[in-house]
Amino acid sequence: MDLSQLLLSGARMTATHCNKCGYPLFEKNGKLICANCTEEEQVTPQNTTVANQKWDELMRRLQESKDLNEIEHILRCLTLLKELM
Repeated sequence: MDLSQLLLSGARMTATHCNKCGYPLFEKNGKLICANCTEEEQVTPQNTTVANQKWDELMRRLQESKDLNEIEHILRCLTLLKELM
């Protein structure tokens, strides 16, 4: 798919690249699409998967924690992680 077509259709270029071919990944309707590979092929970069797993883990810890210092630490970690995502 042409890069300009992706942009005109409302896709947003992300800072991550396809693991297969190295082209930039585009986000459209919550899915990552590689402009070089087939559009049907949804590509999820490894770092996004790890970040999502860490986010889920931190959210579980936040729900379970009663210690204010730990809650503050978890919230700081979530803030930093959100900046990376």
